[in-house]
Amino acid sequence: MAKINLLILFGGESTEHSISNISASNILEAIDQKKYNITKIGITRDGKWYLVNSSVADIKSGEWVNHLRHQAIVSPSKLNKGILILKGNEFEEIGIDVCFPILHGINGEDGTVQALLKLAGIRCVGADFLSSAVGMHKKFTKIILSEAEIPVVPSLYIEKNEYIKNIENLEKIKFELPCFVKPANSGSSVGATAVFKAVDFIPAVKAAFKIDSCVLVEKYIECREIECAVIGNDDIFVSHPGEISTTSEFYDFDTKYVNTGGVSLSIPAEIDKNTEKAIMEYAKKAYKILGLSGMTRIDFFIDKKTSEIYLNEVNTIPGFTSLSMYPLLLLEEGFTYPKLIDKLIELAR
Repeated sequence: MAKINLLILFGGESTEHSISNISASNILEAIDQKKYNITKIGITRDGKWYLVNSSVADIKSGEWVNHLRHQAIVSPSKLNKGILILKGNEFEEIGIDVCFPILHGINGEDGTVQALLKLAGIRCVGADFLSSAVGMHKKFTKIILSEAEIPVVPSLYIEKNEYIKNIENLEKIKFELPCFVKPANSGSSVGATAVFKAVDFIPAVKAAFKIDSCVLVEKYIECREIECAVIGNDDIFVSHPGEISTTSEFYDFDTKYVNTGGVSLSIPAEIDKNTEKAIMEYAKKAYKILGLSGMTRIDFFIDKKTSEIYLNEVNTIPGFTSLSMYPLLLLEEGFTYPKLIDKLIELAR
């Protein structure tokens, strides 16, 4: 059987650049090399694409950015269906069958790369450009899920162009404390703040505006954090839920990826069967209503006081780090790492 020409695309311009490096390195370590001709393209923090020949260790550490020679271009013309590697006044063409984008956050998970790959005629692991864009934007996700009668955390939305020029408008916003303030387009809790005092509200909004032009103010819920892994196109498989517990105030970027000692994972989650069934049904319904495909991790809250379930967000390119729930949840369901990667590429094809 002929090898599949696979592009691993990683790095990126978002605040989650370093997490992308780690995810890509883990996939490269686990993948069955005998099945694929692998091309690695790294995107620098300032948005430049390069062919990467660095070791897996250098990709993981981010050191690959110091060993770049040849710029890479995805041609939007279906004539090429691949990558053009610029070498002085000449270029080399590398045909690509499938791209596995390990890009978290802006300009990677938000449909931009998916749209470019579709123009180029390159199949892509994960959701298409429209579902990626909707899934990334928490405001639109909530509106659509609410319309489908899937419970979401109550929120109000602040648009930067309406408020940033007039601080008095921010002061007039009515919200209940405590609350969460977060950018609409961001991942890994970057730019998110738990606000317990009124004096901290405006600084939290301004911090979130540095990430995105739309900010969400959400009801603060003392909750259990539950996650499901979903895989499939038409035939959808939902994992049993897992739970993340932390000793920090909330599961923020630092807790997820830097000071991880206070994080514990329970797979499967210790929840009653009715709650488990409801969460899995909501996950499958959300996956369908948002038009998702390939892979997604869907995150839920369970209110500790009322036991109410809320769908928090969807992650169309979930992390593949050692603590990432998506591969760990599916490992519990029988998907070894190599088997999971093969399945996701098969779904893309």
